Amino acid sequence: FASCCVEKINIFCTHKKSAFIHFQKIEHPSAHFGRHEFQVNRTMFKVSQAALAAALSISIEAASSAGCYPAYSSSSTYSSGSLVSFNSTNYECVHNHYSVWCTGHQPPGEPGSHATVAWLELGPCSGAQDPPAPTSKPTPPLVTEFGGACPAAFAPGTEYAAGDRVERNGFVFECRGTADNANWCGAEGYEPETGMYWENAWKIMGTCRGLLPPTASPTIDPDAPGCPPVFDQAATYKSGDRVSVGSLSYECKRYPWSAFCGLANFEPGSSNSDLGWILLGSCDGTLAPTTAPTLDPNSPGCPAKYSPDGDYQAGDRVSVGSTVYQCKTDGNSPFCLAFGPEHERGGSLGWEKLSSCQGTVAPTAAPSFDPATPGCPESWAEGTPYQAGDRVSVSNSIYECDALYHAHCTFREPGTVPDDESWNKKGSCEGTIAPTSTPTLDPASPGCPASYDPSTPYAGGDAVEADGLVYQCRTDAYGAYCNAGPEYAPGSPNSDRG
Repeated sequence: FASCCVEKINIFCTHKKSAFIHFQKIEHPSAHFGRHEFQVNRTMFKVSQAALAAALSISIEAASSAGCYPAYSSSSTYSSGSLVSFNSTNYECVHNHYSVWCTGHQPPGEPGSHATVAWLELGPCSGAQDPPAPTSKPTPPLVTEFGGACPAAFAPGTEYAAGDRVERNGFVFECRGTADNANWCGAEGYEPETGMYWENAWKIMGTCRGLLPPTASPTIDPDAPGCPPVFDQAATYKSGDRVSVGSLSYECKRYPWSAFCGLANFEPGSSNSDLGWILLGSCDGTLAPTTAPTLDPNSPGCPAKYSPDGDYQAGDRVSVGSTVYQCKTDGNSPFCLAFGPEHERGGSLGWEKLSSCQGTVAPTAAPSFDPATPGCPESWAEGTPYQAGDRVSVSNSIYECDALYHAHCTFREPGTVPDDESWNKKGSCEGTIAPTSTPTLDPASPGCPASYDPSTPYAGGDAVEADGLVYQCRTDAYGAYCNAGPEYAPGSPNSDRG
């Protein structure tokens, strides 16, 4: 009996009137329901002697009458449900992910080999029989959500979250997992219906047809209801460009996604369209021209031409040809230093297109300093403890230490770091600043305080005499320099530190 039933059922007779049947793991098409495998493992139950005899007779009759399916061939390709014979025994390719090993692995295989899990032994056979006509593959029901329309097509390498749905070959798949746990939905080897383990990442939800309709009915600006230029595969597109395909209008996304706008297989309306293009809505006819832009009448000409070497800040205006651009003031001004206004990918990040222009902008008044101090202040010196409001000069330009970022003024030379916020450029200068009036003592205290002594500990506000001049120890944190030694003594080059 064991040989007839292919070791699926082991009989252990205990006495004349009853027997125990010991079921081991069963893998057979009849034990599969949908995509869930039904398994019975080590279940013990009692059957009557009459029932056992009937089962034995049926099994033996069925086994003895089975014909052999076509012989297994190492050059053939097999899949789930394939029926073959080998050495007068019939086998069936399993209905799970191990079916990938049916091809190239001859049944029954050595213990531990791929063939042992890929092929299911059906029993001995003799003669020949044709495999049963294949039944049509059961089709999952139509996903009625969104009227049966398909979600976005599966895109390899995309990071999918739990619950995300994609379409592949007309079927809808949903990413498994939870919001708190990592999933394999975007990993290589886990694409829907691909490889051995895809069902660990995806579950099939049903079929779909057509494209998923937009969630809201997008419309074009009523001031410009016509269609923009038709998409041209040979053209180069940048962020913000608008095109039309049929009666739909699209806009190229911001950098870095704008890089997809000119690539093949990413055309507007394609399955990969949403990587580079935004669907704006429907359109009709041609786009009406906007009102001709004009410059401020107080400066009708073109500003200075854009220069890659320019030190541009928020609000600066430049011209490229007869078009005026302004460096954005929304925190994106650093991009003005990295990209020109018409850079294919980064131009729109920092620059805002204003209008057209003609000629040149009238020059503004020449910047000048307070006539009371027309010369240049001291040159910047690294390591000097500059404070908010301190002024220095670098290459005939005057800079003032910023009140908020003054901590960097000591170590960052003015004009060397783009968009440096520690130094504010105030203007140009020439020569040196005229000396201030000779300091005098308060007439209420006409005498000199004690002379400076490097061995004396001084505190903020202490006054000393050095070379006929009176000095007071600073009352802020820099007062610590008053006790830093002779190189910081009153009247020395570093005297102003303490």
